[in-house]
Amino acid sequence: MVISEYKIFDQYAEFIDQNRNVIFEILTEIATYKSIEDEIERSIRVLKNAASELIKENPPQINNIAIYHSSNAILYTFVLYCLIASAYTKNIYIRPSHQVSSPTSKIVELFTNHFKTPIKLCNFGQRTFAYNVGFSDVIIFTGRYENSLEVISRHKHHLFLFFGSGTNAMILGNNFDLEEFTNKSISSRIFNSGQDCMCPNIIFVPNSIVDDYATLLIKKLELLKYGPRNNPSVDYSDIFYEGVVEDVQKYLTENHKWVIYNKNREEVENNNLLHPIVLKSSIKNMAGIMEYFSPVFNIVAYDNFEELSQFLSNDHSLEHAMFLSVFGEETLSESLHNYYCISKNQTIFEFENGNYPFGGYGIKANFVKSENISVGKPILISKEIANHFNKIKNNESTNDNQESIKLSV
Repeated sequence: MVISEYKIFDQYAEFIDQNRNVIFEILTEIATYKSIEDEIERSIRVLKNAASELIKENPPQINNIAIYHSSNAILYTFVLYCLIASAYTKNIYIRPSHQVSSPTSKIVELFTNHFKTPIKLCNFGQRTFAYNVGFSDVIIFTGRYENSLEVISRHKHHLFLFFGSGTNAMILGNNFDLEEFTNKSISSRIFNSGQDCMCPNIIFVPNSIVDDYATLLIKKLELLKYGPRNNPSVDYSDIFYEGVVEDVQKYLTENHKWVIYNKNREEVENNNLLHPIVLKSSIKNMAGIMEYFSPVFNIVAYDNFEELSQFLSNDHSLEHAMFLSVFGEETLSESLHNYYCISKNQTIFEFENGNYPFGGYGIKANFVKSENISVGKPILISKEIANHFNKIKNNESTNDNQESIKLSV
């Protein structure tokens, strides 16, 4: 195909640009104004490059995709999972995550009411959805690894794509400006008040300058502005997602000895508010790690790259291997490149490109399952569909030729 045949992508991009106010009104229910601005620009950019992506990957026409949609960045993931895939898919069934069912439905309807698309909104429970779309060629699931295994058991599918989450460590190496690194770590960790799967859950800093970093970080955190999500000048807002505040409070109780900054009171009128929190520990005696989904800065001091490489190479780390953001000079083990998607002097948000494979090689971070084999790898939907179904098509063609030859003998 030629690029002109994908002009619909430019129309989608223009539609997003022209409906910014409507999108802001929908998404400020769950996201900050600044993060929505980023999401809109990211969505427009990926749509403008979608034609080139599909020409390069050449996915075949398929019948059905069933999507268990993301609970965050719902516009951007809708673009990646649905709008781009609509160019080569007969039916796309999308089930919103229950916590964000309303804004997800509004985003879907915003497009389906304006454009003729193959996208069908399904506000069902997981079991009902699985029962109704169990025939789909492709299943896309975003969420917890344990839940993905349960979902797999309910489907008879050709291809299963899992998008999970990882530790997404930031690493400060040698000869990188401390203030710039501090600013980048804040922008990454505070993105949508920390409620994004790409936010870093651990920040590694050399032991020789960890106190300087912590002091500068806290100084800058004091200047951040809290307020409502629809305020363009606000840096962070209330936590939207259920259970996050309770999980963080439990985490802080278990890791209290490492907390060096916490302005949150034990009893507050607003139970959904979490001001930034900072923990500092050593790689030899670390605070626990979790997906905070909140503005928690987990600083871990290290002495050398050898011990850092060993930590990143342990079994638990490799299972969750996704992104590493490395700043400055470093001598990490070369083998880490086989497991992590590594950005150099860029945050994940600066590095990520929706027209290229996303994620790392950790089986609990993301995986592709086909023919009863699951492989942890970065995923680009069009690429995986092309690889899988073109292979099937070629095998069928080979079998047809063999049968034809057999009959003609």
